[in-house]
Amino acid sequence: MPRLHIIIAITFIFLVGTAAWASEEESGSAQGGVTLTEAIDLALSNNLELKAAEEGVAAAQFGIKAAKALNRFSLSANESYSKAGPGITEKIPGLGEFDIRPSKWQDVFSIALSQPIFTFGLNRNVLRIAEYGLDSALADYQAKINEIKYNVESSYYDLVQLKMLLDVQQQNLERARNDKHNAELRFEAGQSAKFEVIRADVAVKNAEEQLIGTKKKIEVAKLAWTRLIGIGEYREPVVVNPEAVKPSDLSFALDEAEEVALRMRPELKGLTAGIGSVETGASLKSLRPDLRFIGSYNLSDWATTFTTKEDWRLVFNLSIPLWDGGKANADVAKGMALAEQLRIKSRDLEELIKIEVADAYLAVAESAERMNATAATLALAEEAKRMADIGYTEGVVTLQELLSAEVDLSGAKVNRIGAVYGYLKAKAKLRKAMGVDTLLDEMTSGN
Repeated sequence: MPRLHIIIAITFIFLVGTAAWASEEESGSAQGGVTLTEAIDLALSNNLELKAAEEGVAAAQFGIKAAKALNRFSLSANESYSKAGPGITEKIPGLGEFDIRPSKWQDVFSIALSQPIFTFGLNRNVLRIAEYGLDSALADYQAKINEIKYNVESSYYDLVQLKMLLDVQQQNLERARNDKHNAELRFEAGQSAKFEVIRADVAVKNAEEQLIGTKKKIEVAKLAWTRLIGIGEYREPVVVNPEAVKPSDLSFALDEAEEVALRMRPELKGLTAGIGSVETGASLKSLRPDLRFIGSYNLSDWATTFTTKEDWRLVFNLSIPLWDGGKANADVAKGMALAEQLRIKSRDLEELIKIEVADAYLAVAESAERMNATAATLALAEEAKRMADIGYTEGVVTLQELLSAEVDLSGAKVNRIGAVYGYLKAKAKLRKAMGVDTLLDEMTSGN
């Protein structure tokens, strides 16, 4: 029995320990690397400017409800307690005394109802302005989302590119130190000149200097990355394997990209809504009649000879403004001028968007070609370095030639990394310029 107890205890401890280890592993994974999609979700959840834009959308939605309420009836109640003086009493011969205005406190309760019947377009235009306000708020909200997504994606690629560059430079430094050590051994053995040692030492210093600069850039990139995702602590981005990125030709023409951008860019949608709002607001300034129904009921705690304690009134009221000194016409003209100003800005923005799209479109094409070129160059540099290593070992390649091959390989790796992430950033820039989340070729190729 004691042995059975011991076995059970050991098994229990093992199971508990395994569960705890698994929990720690899961927690570590949860707090570990963050993918680009997760980073964008975090940024959208934590960005204060986006939350402010979201509140702007909510305010615009309430504005529409308020505008619709203008067509409904309004009901109000009022109670007053008043006293007027001096009291007026009239004596009429043969009839006696009559209270015209008693000098005592009077309590009056009243209810009033007002229902618009026809506002000659006033309420309809107020609603249109509110709807334009919602369109504008939604455009601002979408523009902020697009900006956040692009900034996070750009920061993500910058940071990952720097970290991969750091790996290459660390390998370069390790190789340079190894070459320096071998040069010193060859010099001590009388197999090479002192110049080779000095040259190897210079290569080490250069590699160290490059490493220091890249580390500094990484720290700055980490700060920008942490600020963008908005969680208050640094989360390591998951590295994208450069070899998994396959460049492809864009499956749509430049004019098609421009057409999509002019249709999808929220900045243009916001300006269009602004033009509509200003024009409609200008029309509100014009003089227009107003027809409404008004009903009222009054109840007092006392009556006079000529009044009763309660009375009611039903009124159909038509109000027609005749002249305001020209103010309404001036306000309308001012609004139309402001609308034309916005139209000019909209046309200017369209041209700027076309330039932005063209620049991004050509950058994608160029970076795709650069990816193909750097892939071929990297393969050649790796083969040249392999042959230089063999030749140096056999004594048919000098240290200078070996160092030159290493520099060429290092440059090819750096260029390859730059080409891959340049391609990814170019596509992100094109998506932002077009105002879309996914390009057509991305849906078909997965890049």
